[in-house]
Amino acid sequence: MTTVYDSRAKVYATSRELRPPVGGDAWEYFNYLGNDPLTDLVAPTERNMIRGKPEGQVIGTPVVQDCAVRCTGLVNYIQAMTEAMAQFTFIAIARPVLPDAGGVPLISNTGSVWPTTGTATSGSALYLNDVAAGNGLLRLTTQQGANNAGTAATVAASTGDFTAAAAGFQMFVGRCFPNGDRIAKIMGLGLTSVPVNSALPAALAQPLRIGSQYNGAAVGPVDIAGVGILSAALSDVDLTTLYAFLKRPYLRRQIII
Repeated sequence: MTTVYDSRAKVYATSRELRPPVGGDAWEYFNYLGNDPLTDLVAPTERNMIRGKPEGQVIGTPVVQDCAVRCTGLVNYIQAMTEAMAQFTFIAIARPVLPDAGGVPLISNTGSVWPTTGTATSGSALYLNDVAAGNGLLRLTTQQGANNAGTAATVAASTGDFTAAAAGFQMFVGRCFPNGDRIAKIMGLGLTSVPVNSALPAALAQPLRIGSQYNGAAVGPVDIAGVGILSAALSDVDLTTLYAFLKRPYLRRQIII
C-alpha cells in the first residue's frame, strides 16, 4: 500500500499519513496545493507526497492562495519530474480562471520533444478547452500521443460542455488504458467522454508539467488545489472509491468537489 505523507512534514516535526484506498504502487505524484485555511500552514508547492518519488520544481512564481496555486501557461507552473507513461490516470482538483485565454492546461507534456525522433509530439495531457471562444462553456479533454510508424499522432477524448463559471472546483480525470482507450471524466458533474481508442503504441516524451505544457497553445490561468498522477489507469470502481476518499480532506479545506 502506497503511503502519502502530509506535505507539511518537510517543514514541521510531525506529520500525518494519507493512505489512498486504491492505486497501490502506481502512484507517482500527489500533492495538496496552497494554504490550509484552518491552520495558515503552506504546503510546499514543489512537494511530492509520494514517498521515494522525485519532487517537482517551481518555475516562475505560481501564486499561492488559500487551498490552491494559480498557474499561468509557460510562465508560472510546476515542473513535475514524473516521466511520461503509456498508461496513466491524471487527476487535477482545479478551477479555471475566467475569462480564460483559450485552453486551460492541467497536467501535460504536450508540445514536448519526442526523444526517438527529436520532433514535437502531442504527448499526454489533461486540459480544458473551448469549442467556441467566449461562450462561457468548457470541456475536459485527455489525450495520449501515438507512434504512427515514426510519425506522432494525437488521440484525444473529450467530455461534453459545462458552464465554467458555475462549476467551481472539480475533480478532473484523464485515463489511458492498456487497450489504448482514452477517457476523460469530471467526477462532480458526472460528465464522461466516450472511449477513444488507438492500437498504436504510445509516443512518450518529456516529463509532465502541472498547470502548463511545452508550448503556448494553452495558457490558462488555472487554480489547482491538488494533483495526482498514477502510472496505471484506474477502473471506474476504483476511481469512484478515490473520489469519495478525496472529498473529505477537500471539504476540510472548504472545497466541494
